[in-house]
Amino acid sequence: MFNEYVQQFDLAPIFSLEEMHHWFIPREDVVDSFVAEKDYKIIGFASYYTLPSTVMHHPNYKSIKAAYSFYNVTTPDLDLQELMNDLLIMAKKVKSYNLYYKLHTKLIICLHLVWT
Repeated sequence: MFNEYVQQFDLAPIFSLEEMHHWFIPREDVVDSFVAEKDYKIIGFASYYTLPSTVMHHPNYKSIKAAYSFYNVTTPDLDLQELMNDLLIMAKKVKSYNLYYKLHTKLIICLHLVWT
């Protein structure tokens, strides 16, 4: 699905199976992936990588856990907005991220970071 998706671009990576494993198999605090399925068929894929940041001079917060959007692919059976909504819920509720960056659209989503 991924390799078919990137064929629409003039310049895009084509990953071997080994490279797919390296870049997309979840590794704690490095990379995470999310697969959407319907009727046992994969209809979407999203991934993000982790870059933690240190918070300086704040009495309560020492770090921020930030996720950066990596690759997001959908089929006609799934809207990208729906996939991203599910991914954001996963990043916040399951993985405890504070921020989610989607750089190519200049979108930054704060996942319930409260400063006092």
